[in-house]
Amino acid sequence: MRVLLIGTYELGRQPTSLATAAAALAASGHDVDCLDLSVQDWDLALVGRAGVAAISVPMHTAMRTGLAWARRLRDEQPALPICLFGLYATVGHDGADNPVDHRIAGEFDTQLAAWVDAVAAGPGPRPGPTAIIDTGRHGTHVPVRSGLPP
Repeated sequence: MRVLLIGTYELGRQPTSLATAAAALAASGHDVDCLDLSVQDWDLALVGRAGVAAISVPMHTAMRTGLAWARRLRDEQPALPICLFGLYATVGHDGADNPVDHRIAGEFDTQLAAWVDAVAAGPGPRPGPTAIIDTGRHGTHVPVRSGLPP
């Protein structure tokens, strides 16, 4: 499945969370595109070819901006499954207009790959918003930085 990983607020530093997630997803057999919105423009082509989108939210400001980008994704691609992942993923808005399908806090690599695997497994009713906080220790992958700006 083609996964779009989005970083929103890294202040010009290469987002390690995207590189780490890209490695875990690639190891699970998924194709990954990365979009670092702190230094890149919104890319309609990347959004258009995504099968799922996951937005990194390692801090509060990233969570706030991540929710705004999730709303834009939802407006442009209403059926696109959207996930927030990172330290602040479970802290955001959970109201009726919540644009996010899934949230993963804590150690996100394994859970993110499992979520994408489940989405890729086939059609089914989209569940309501779900959240996971994973505090387990899992094996790590060498971050994949090739899809990120320098």
